[in-house]
Amino acid sequence: MGLRTDRDGVDRDGAAGISRRAVCALAAFVVGTFAICALVFGLGSSGPAPAAAGIHDGCRESDLRFTVTNDQREVDRQHAFERRLLAAKAQLPQPRFHTEPVDPTASLHSASHGFVVAYYRDDVAAGDLGDLRALQALANEQKVPLLTAPRVQRAALVAVRSGIEMTCSEAGAEQVAQLRRFTAELYRSLAEG
Repeated sequence: MGLRTDRDGVDRDGAAGISRRAVCALAAFVVGTFAICALVFGLGSSGPAPAAAGIHDGCRESDLRFTVTNDQREVDRQHAFERRLLAAKAQLPQPRFHTEPVDPTASLHSASHGFVVAYYRDDVAAGDLGDLRALQALANEQKVPLLTAPRVQRAALVAVRSGIEMTCSEAGAEQVAQLRRFTAELYRSLAEG
């Protein structure tokens, strides 16, 4: 049983084909969607687009799915560490400037205890860490629990506090200023000092 078509190949029974009305409705939907996107996201060259929320001086902030991580395996390590901590078989690292890597589970766990943990990429030259050292000294003076340590990572600077992570592409003065702001959101005295 074949389809009956006229000599132009159009199905006379209407069983196989799209009506002109459906094509017009689809076209109107696509054009409407494009227009809404253009209004929301902007088009053209009316100047640079505004920075996305949470991006400042090469640093991006994002919410963490779990308190100190987005990784379920890390959550499991954190729970095991908490049990060792409660049994006095583990301890949190000191909030200070570390020049050697610290236990990654213990240091990250510090963020769930009110610390701000800042990791700088392990290949950042010692001479480029002056601003970071100065911020740590100020935090120490004000008894702000900031822990700074080197770590193998892609980003130059990563900071974690309970529920939020800040990732920076560089570790210069502007990014350290953002780390100070990030820390001062929990510890206001750091903003004033």
